[in-house]
Amino acid sequence: MSEMTSLQTSLLAGSLSLIPNSTLRYLLLALFVVSTLVHAIHVRRPSVQLRRVEDQIKDIDEIIRHAGRFCTAKDRLSLGEHAVWLLEVKRGVSMVKCRILEATSMLTWKKYRLIAKDIAIYAKDAKRIKAAVELLVEVECQRRLTEDISETETILSGFRHSSGFSASVKNQNSNSSAPEASV
Repeated sequence: MSEMTSLQTSLLAGSLSLIPNSTLRYLLLALFVVSTLVHAIHVRRPSVQLRRVEDQIKDIDEIIRHAGRFCTAKDRLSLGEHAVWLLEVKRGVSMVKCRILEATSMLTWKKYRLIAKDIAIYAKDAKRIKAAVELLVEVECQRRLTEDISETETILSGFRHSSGFSASVKNQNSNSSAPEASV
């Protein structure tokens, strides 16, 4: 049991113990259980799950657009492949949405389970795409940082050699680290 669940249970039990009337206490406990079940059922509804996947797809689409602006040609090819995979997920989500709209009047338990299974698959695919695209973006960021570091070091080493800067820095460091003689 998680800490949050045990905390909520403790708070509920403590709150119920403060109610002197046992009938009212059981009535509130039943109300709490029913509201928890309604919330759990609402969260598991296919339309709510589908909305979450659609929001996730929008986020991934934005990441891909942003990443396409500064990636190398090799990375753009990989981004393109992930964009195609994302489009396939979008199409699958759209087909599930059509099945939900067609079954609005009567959604059997079997259809509900199949739709929920399909939504879970598309949500998993979306997470994989997001992780892969974020990895590509991070690798590109590291590559650019490495280039910047190497360019800066090259500039600094050229500056040091041309101006004798490194010798004067060494002399200053040795003078400042030597203890001063007292007069």
